[in-house]
Parts: sequence; structure tokens; C-alpha cells
Amino acid sequence: MQKHGATAWLVNTRWSGDFVETPIFNLHVPQEVYGVPTEILRPENTLKDKEAYNESLRKLGDGIFSEGYSA
Repeated sequence: MQKHGATAWLVNTRWSGDFVETPIFNLHVPQEVYGVPTEILRPENTLKDKEAYNESLRKLGDGIFSEGYSA
């Protein structure tokens, strides 16, 4: 982040409860958030072709994303 002058903020959302870890990038996503439909918390649940989503995720994690961020 320093190298490219990027900035980021850590926001305390006060989320608590159960989280699920996503594959490939290991992000922790809440299983439920008050007022938010649970199906949109996991992108693959909003798509008709979940396998296409998973394949794209694998491509990003295995190559495209890691190549772009290698030192």
C-alpha cells in the first residue's frame, strides 16, 4: 500500500456472531446481518451458475490475482 500510495480504513461495523470463511481468499463473511437478505452475503448464492462463479474464483486466486500482487 505504501509503494502505490493506497489508503484504507478499518471500519468497526459492530458485527458479531457467526462468520463463514470464503474459499481461495479466506475472507470472513457474516452469516447474517440485520436487514440484509442472507443470500446476498455470499455472491455465489445470487447466481444461477455457481460452478462458473467458483471457476472464476479459482482462476483469480491461482493466477490472475496472485500474479498481479507478487513482489
